[in-house]
Amino acid sequence: MTSVALKYRWRRPSSELQTLQGSDGDRDIGRVERAIAGDYWLWFLTCDLGVIDIARHCHLNGAARTAAHAAAACEVRYEALTASIAGATS
Repeated sequence: MTSVALKYRWRRPSSELQTLQGSDGDRDIGRVERAIAGDYWLWFLTCDLGVIDIARHCHLNGAARTAAHAAAACEVRYEALTASIAGATS
């Protein structure tokens, strides 16, 4: 088992044990939840990052073996997306 370093805060909303919510300060960046069927975790990027073309970014979700790996994948996509938005506005 490999260790995964996460950059952002991941917490369990309320008492839900199968879901994690990620945040960058006061901005929600995504969520990770255990799949109903199968031994893996799904991640979903929250696309409230300003005006973006959702159709272009609809691939911003996926699956991973552990919650930490799913959170790390979500963080990588979040950073790539915020960098592309910052580049488009400068």
